[in-house]
Parts: sequence; C-alpha cells; structure tokens
Amino acid sequence: MELVVDKFLFYSWGEMEYMLDNLISTYEELKKYTFIIDRGVKGILVFNFSNDNFFHLVGLQHLNVTMFIPNYIKTKDKQYKYIKKNIRKFNDIIENQIQEKDSLYLRMQTFINIIDLLNGEKTSLYDIRGKNDGSLINGDFGLLKIYEDIYCFLGLKKIDVPTSENLVCTPITWIADRKAYKRVTNKKPLYISYISKISRKM
Repeated sequence: MELVVDKFLFYSWGEMEYMLDNLISTYEELKKYTFIIDRGVKGILVFNFSNDNFFHLVGLQHLNVTMFIPNYIKTKDKQYKYIKKNIRKFNDIIENQIQEKDSLYLRMQTFINIIDLLNGEKTSLYDIRGKNDGSLINGDFGLLKIYEDIYCFLGLKKIDVPTSENLVCTPITWIADRKAYKRVTNKKPLYISYISKISRKM
C-alpha cells in the first residue's frame, strides 16, 4: 500500500486552552449529518454520530470524568448534555488529567480531523473484523487517513437495523498515533466510490 500523507490539522496551543469547547464544537458539526460510503457492488454503508458515541470517540473513558457528574445522570446521552452545559468546569478537569497521557492528548488534539477524513479525499476504508491481535476495539470497519506522520483512524461497528437496505454502522473509536494502526497493517483497503453526507433532522 502506498503511503498517502496530507496536511495535518490540529488545535493550536492557544486553542487547546479551550479543548473541550473545540471537541464539542466539532462533534456538534458531525451530528448534523448522516454519512454515506458508496462501496460499489458491495453496497452502501451509512452512519451518523449521536451523543452516546462521544465518550468513547474522544477517549473520556480513560479519564476520571464521570466522578464529577451527578449519580442520577446515567446514560451517555445525558452525560454528554451535562458536560456540554458545564464546559468550563470539565475543560479544567480534562486538561489537568491529560498532561500525563500523551496518546490521549494526541487523540483529542486531532479530533477535528474527523471532519476532513469524512470529506473522502485520500481516505481509505478497511475491514477490521477477524483476529484482533490484542486490540480492545470490537469493530467491523475503519476509515484511515494519514496526516504527515500521524495515522488517524475512525472505527465503525455494524449495528442491526432490519428496516434498512444499507449496511448501518455506528462510530466507536477515534485513534491518532505516530505508528501505523496494526489492525490495517498489510491489508488492502476496500473499494470506495465516494463518501458523502446528507443533513439530518435534529
């Protein structure tokens, strides 16, 4: 596979002072659309972003964030809404905890790249089912784009939607690493005709 690189998008140091604001701003933009991957004869793959996905995509499960959320707020959807209403408080919590977690810091710093990755240019689709080689990601497909020396990967999990003629997935993880993601090493990317998006009724 030929190494494809692109300009690396990231939050500047000044913007990182408002990390959570930027993460939520990016996520609110993603939530506006249903994304469509045309795989030619293999059919259409569709997915969208919901509040439930935010924690794992950003990596908040690796921080002690939920301890600052009232116990009566149980679902990921309500936790996301609570954090969104208390951005300044949680921004300080996240920044204090993330300083010693370099990989998580990179993951959050590059989160804005999801928007560019889903524009489709130089983005590759992979089947990541099968032997996981120790990976904790229980996904089915993944979208990869390389920005300079950063490998950015959006993992997708198939969900059962009997009423849909398309393959429906949900985003489950965002990975940013300076090393190639081992689940796609030595694999050929799947065919993509195009990636597009349509507005959702919110």
